[in-house]
Amino acid sequence: MATTEVLYADGLAALKTQAGSISSHQWDIITVCGDWSAAELARHLLGVARWYHEWLDRAIAGDVSLPFAAEELDERNAAVIDSLGHLTGPQALAEMLPLAENYLNRAAEHMELPYGFPFGISTVGTHLAGVAGEWHLHAWDFSTAGNNLHVPENQGEIFRAVAKLIGGTQGGAQGFVTKLMTPLVSRHNAWNRLLTASGRKAD
Repeated sequence: MATTEVLYADGLAALKTQAGSISSHQWDIITVCGDWSAAELARHLLGVARWYHEWLDRAIAGDVSLPFAAEELDERNAAVIDSLGHLTGPQALAEMLPLAENYLNRAAEHMELPYGFPFGISTVGTHLAGVAGEWHLHAWDFSTAGNNLHVPENQGEIFRAVAKLIGGTQGGAQGFVTKLMTPLVSRHNAWNRLLTASGRKAD
């Protein structure tokens, strides 16, 4: 079984590999994630990497309140992407990758610490594992620009990590069902199920 740190590092490596296959003229013209271009996705990634450091700072300081409401996420994503418009896609990713690597090193020292994020409160470790899934999903987004779609090696573990993060922040029966079904679902076509659940079109 891969550790959280391995899943996270693998996700970053996949991002770097898949983004590296995008040619210079494609970054601003191809759509890879919703209506975001590859360049906009790279700016989003830089923005969230910065957020994660800010949220970890809050957790270390003992503040586990939500940094902002989940309903604000789309608006805040748009604002971050717009504010980073001076960076090309490769420039944004070149800044994001070492920042995200540093986040892993910092988070590894505080894995059990309560951690607030827009969807609720988890631990640093649970959120870190969920972020590993985010990196792999966005690596898949970048891979749609080519012919070889990204499929992670540890897809069942990635599915379980994302489901644990989501299930832990859902209330009542919905959270219970998520936790109950995760071991079963993660054994059967886990990656395509995660793609579908995240609004992506799986093969």
